[in-house]
Amino acid sequence: MESSVFDNLREFVKPYCADKGDLENLSHVQRLLSSARDLAEGEKANDDLLVFGAHLHDMIFHLEERIRDFLFSLGLDRTLVIEIMKVAWESGKEAKPETPEGNLLRDAHLIEGGKEYQMAKWLSSGAGAGQTLLQSLEFLEARVIGRYKCSVPKAQRIYEEIEAYRRQFVDVVRKALKSGSPGAADSSVAR
Repeated sequence: MESSVFDNLREFVKPYCADKGDLENLSHVQRLLSSARDLAEGEKANDDLLVFGAHLHDMIFHLEERIRDFLFSLGLDRTLVIEIMKVAWESGKEAKPETPEGNLLRDAHLIEGGKEYQMAKWLSSGAGAGQTLLQSLEFLEARVIGRYKCSVPKAQRIYEEIEAYRRQFVDVVRKALKSGSPGAADSSVAR
């Protein structure tokens, strides 16, 4: 596909990402795409669909009609527009992807940045939502840890490490909160 199409895609997405923080801006799109491409090694996947899906994955839930109109304005045929929309929808954490590209993007979302980044992301999101540290830990235990599974074997291994790190991190921080002294708990979170 012509590079001008992807230039137009970036320009289309840029205003949507402009007011997002570090966790959801264009660097997030690049981390997601990079991770999906890394996972795609040895997998059958269309890179153009990965690029479109990574750029549109957050917007699709709010601006589907606008995205569809934009894709048609690029001169893309109906079949490709439908594929792009499907992959973007499938990239969500709650999705059950049917396409290789959707699986790769969903898994890339789950492992984005590695274990430390994932913890920082969830804690930052909790703080941004006004949660206390304890509330963020409870949210992680109730709604994140043990809830998701990756499809791609390479992502499965990485995600298992992330999950183990989350469990240990939550345990260590919970002990520190209960003891009243941050130094009283075992601070050796696995690396």
